[in-house]
Amino acid sequence: MINQKLKEAIKLICTRLRGKKINWAVIGTTNLALQGIKIKPKDLDMVVNKHSLKIIEDLFNNFIVQSIRKQTSAIKDIPDFYELKLKIKRIDVHVSGEEKGSPFLRGMKNKKMIRLENINVPCLSLKAGMEVYSKMGRKSRVKLIKIFLGSQIEK
Repeated sequence: MINQKLKEAIKLICTRLRGKKINWAVIGTTNLALQGIKIKPKDLDMVVNKHSLKIIEDLFNNFIVQSIRKQTSAIKDIPDFYELKLKIKRIDVHVSGEEKGSPFLRGMKNKKMIRLENINVPCLSLKAGMEVYSKMGRKSRVKLIKIFLGSQIEK
């Protein structure tokens, strides 16, 4: 279930990024909720390639909580990345700028556009999300997606 403040933050982001040449997608629990999984996201996670992160920083300069910083990945198959932290409509927004070879960027080849009221929101496919969660060792998230996908096949 996505609360109103999170919906407003998503809409603002989509509106500001519309028409820009930025390949981006919603990831994390907000992505899962947008695609119908019963989960209550507390924040908004997004992914872009690292070169687009500076454009995002410029477009959302009045929402910055933490400027772009390099983050070291503790997970073997996930490369280091850059992170920008924003606060929009009282929602924490984490924008991850990924290097070539990142499983998030590979997953963006199969993005899905999810309709949120009157806005199309680019989201990582559930299959790609499941693969990333698996690499991260997030077994409970993998199980949640598998159960959901299985229930969709049965319908």
